[in-house]
Amino acid sequence: SIESILEDARKHAGEEGLGALLIYIGIVKSPVDGERVDSLHYEVHREYSIKRFHEISEEVKRKHGVSYVRIYHAEGDLKPGDPAMIIAIQSRGRKEALEAMREAIEMVKHTTGIWKLESRESGQYWILGDGEKISRRETAHH
Repeated sequence: SIESILEDARKHAGEEGLGALLIYIGIVKSPVDGERVDSLHYEVHREYSIKRFHEISEEVKRKHGVSYVRIYHAEGDLKPGDPAMIIAIQSRGRKEALEAMREAIEMVKHTTGIWKLESRESGQYWILGDGEKISRRETAHH
């Protein structure tokens, strides 16, 4: 929860001098491409995704010198306005936290084994990490 992230951040700021806390919240949006989105379904390969979250956290810490990284992702059915992903990064200063956040978001979107099925007015589409959409009907025929 955001409250637990803030509680940890207060402790880290006071004990370790970590003065920058960034929290990214990815929210289900509608409309997309001019179409109403009714819902999203996130299919999560939990064991693999958790392993990747840990690897991403460690890589971002090492590469950018940040001290604290937490990654959370929803699974199952969500509606527009629901939070889908939360990433929290804390460091001594804002510059390294901003760079780390940008990289962490892209890595989560592209490398974690989480599949997004978007239900729109015109049908259901698998959404790839780069935003490309593939009709669910097309994948059912292969």
